[in-house]
Amino acid sequence: MRMVIGDGCAFGRHQSALALPLIAAILVLMTTAAAAEVIDFETIPGGEPTVGLVISDQFESSYGVRFSVSDSADLVLGDYGGQFQGWVDDSLANDVLQPGYDRGEFFAVIPEAQTPGRYLIIEYVVPATGAAFDIIDIDDGPGNNPGQEDQWTIRVFDSSGSLLHVTVITAGDPGTGDATPTRHSVDIGEAPSIARIELEYTGPLQTAIGWGFDSFSPAASAGVMSGGTSWGSVKALFGKGLLP
Repeated sequence: MRMVIGDGCAFGRHQSALALPLIAAILVLMTTAAAAEVIDFETIPGGEPTVGLVISDQFESSYGVRFSVSDSADLVLGDYGGQFQGWVDDSLANDVLQPGYDRGEFFAVIPEAQTPGRYLIIEYVVPATGAAFDIIDIDDGPGNNPGQEDQWTIRVFDSSGSLLHVTVITAGDPGTGDATPTRHSVDIGEAPSIARIELEYTGPLQTAIGWGFDSFSPAASAGVMSGGTSWGSVKALFGKGLLP
């Protein structure tokens, strides 16, 4: 059996067999890289990050995810320490983080007083195995107010709409706090099944719910890899006769 790659270079069965482990290693590296990549809103595909910029499908081709809001409100960019967009800390400073946390310049938020029943939606083009993100300022309000503890519910669905996973995070849980980015991770297992994630405030406040969203890691999916590279495009790189 003879295989041809490039401009007529001949490869036999032995060379092809040697190439297959290399291809597998490349795919593993790409999966690892994609899982490690983070949407931090410091760069925006096709544009520049600016306060108030609406975030929707800018990351669809490069990361395989879309952002939206349940009631057609907008998810927009805010800037840390700038004009009020997300929250105030105990000193009433706008959109700052506790010392020791650095998340760059920008975060995402649903502005104009997040209200109950409104939730952030993250949809995958191709199902993924996991995800991770920060929800900022899960606390009990400026000055500490018993009975006003923030609560967030995270729901994860597969492509058929079936509920896969629910997590409730309440102020006082480990990692929460005033002006603190609380990291949450979802891991469904080896099979890519996450098609949609919803983040909803389910605490007692009815208006002026302070929060922010940042550092979203859309773990590797079956179709979109690091920088938007697909399994199909990898195969195309070697597909001139090298792959069986």
